[in-house]
Amino acid sequence: MAIREPVDGVVLFAGTGDITRQYGWIYHAGLAIYDPKTGNLNPWVARKIPSLDDGDWKVNSDGTMELTWKLRPNVKWHDGTPLNAEDFVFGITVAKDPKIPLPHAAGIGAVKEVTAPDAETLVVRWSETYSGANEGTPADMPALPRHILADLYHQGDPTAFSNSSFWTRDWVGLGPYRMGEWAPGSHLEALAFDDYFLGRPKIDRIDIRIILDANAVVANLLSGDVDLTTVGTLRGDDLPPIKNAWESQNLGTVLSSQTDVVGARLSYRDPLAPWVQDMRVRHALLMGIDRQVMADTFTPGTTPPHLSVPMEDPVYKLAEQRGFPKYPYDVAQAERLMRDAGWTRGADGTYQNAAGQKFAIEVRVVANAPVNTRRGEALVDQWKTSGFGSQLYPIPTNAANRQELKANAPGVFIMPDTMAPDILDMYQSNQIAAADNRWSAKNLLAYVNPEFDRRYREYSNTLELGTRRSLYADVQRWMAEEMSYLPIYYDVGSTTQAFRRGIRGPGPVIPVQMVGTWNIHEWDME
Repeated sequence: MAIREPVDGVVLFAGTGDITRQYGWIYHAGLAIYDPKTGNLNPWVARKIPSLDDGDWKVNSDGTMELTWKLRPNVKWHDGTPLNAEDFVFGITVAKDPKIPLPHAAGIGAVKEVTAPDAETLVVRWSETYSGANEGTPADMPALPRHILADLYHQGDPTAFSNSSFWTRDWVGLGPYRMGEWAPGSHLEALAFDDYFLGRPKIDRIDIRIILDANAVVANLLSGDVDLTTVGTLRGDDLPPIKNAWESQNLGTVLSSQTDVVGARLSYRDPLAPWVQDMRVRHALLMGIDRQVMADTFTPGTTPPHLSVPMEDPVYKLAEQRGFPKYPYDVAQAERLMRDAGWTRGADGTYQNAAGQKFAIEVRVVANAPVNTRRGEALVDQWKTSGFGSQLYPIPTNAANRQELKANAPGVFIMPDTMAPDILDMYQSNQIAAADNRWSAKNLLAYVNPEFDRRYREYSNTLELGTRRSLYADVQRWMAEEMSYLPIYYDVGSTTQAFRRGIRGPGPVIPVQMVGTWNIHEWDME
């Protein structure tokens, strides 16, 4: 298996990117796991998923929650030690510790208390309602081996703890594979764990090779020196040479999952910007983009999105039944909307207002991949054709203040976003990126709307699945009317997998769990 990222650690210290999640799930296991074939959340280390109906998920009158997890009895650490619920208590304590330098998962900050009444029972108490409380991924709600790490952790030296060799070559986890050889910058080895609780993996050994250049990964696949790549390593642009070489002779399979929506995030930092002052301008901007041409160019065979939800999602169907608005490419209608908003096309074809001020909207991208620049160029060309003065500003990859430059885009910033259920979290007014949070908060371009906050808060605090879907469909429909964000086309991003003929097991992934190795113990090969 080839991956395109240096490996700094497993699970907690592996980072949050797509690539690192793939090998994290090879070496470790969590409480629950999504089955991409059905979309259902299934138990993994746990015996069952806590639910409101069964009473093992309780919501108290003061808004706090309590989840009781029952663990499988036959789960062992890679060194043969039986798993104990206290290992989850310890792991979640470490994951919550602000002194430990790791990315803290969404929601875990609301965990109030974790206890283990017995070896197979874990009780997690939450200070507030959190709909993702029962998802329990290996990195979000981890178990860690107390018999190995507890003494080191309780010495109170966060640096020594985070720099321990345990996180790399001495890793001991619960996953289908145990750590073999670890050669920094070169490769790491995964060896089948005989006592894996779901059964010994069918493939004995995986050599995970670190190949940083995409062209080199492709060359290794075509030569047969690499058998497969999984999610996070190759982008859609990297795939044509593999498809061309493999498809005609049935030499392998290329899978792409549409998990992202590429859109233009409008900036709301300037209250005098035309699109901030008037919703009609936002509608006109979207109708001035031939999004089908954009889709045909970047993801052939797809149709433009209307919502930031996959079209096959039940939420999409609900929102469609409730009549969300659609904005087809229509330059004449865009011109009527702009005229109503006080803008007319001048002699040069560009919109201007009654004072003679030219309409101008800058398009920013991060120039770390050719596809980003091409997206920006295509959008600028489309808007110029439709009468919107526009220019491209590529943010240099090596810019020291790159995040600040993204957050302070005066027009739009183009980027793909994963269509996970929390995608709209990036519009909450309490998430605004600013200097005091190093421009790292989710609400990158400072959108503020109390009505959205109210609707999103109601949705995110609802736990019952049917009601939750209904509220989310309403939020999505409302956002389509508000048009605070311009969805342009669906994208696969780096949610691609390529594997040679004879490899059996990899399959499509879903936005809520972009992990191609979720079922790696079932994979087989010739």
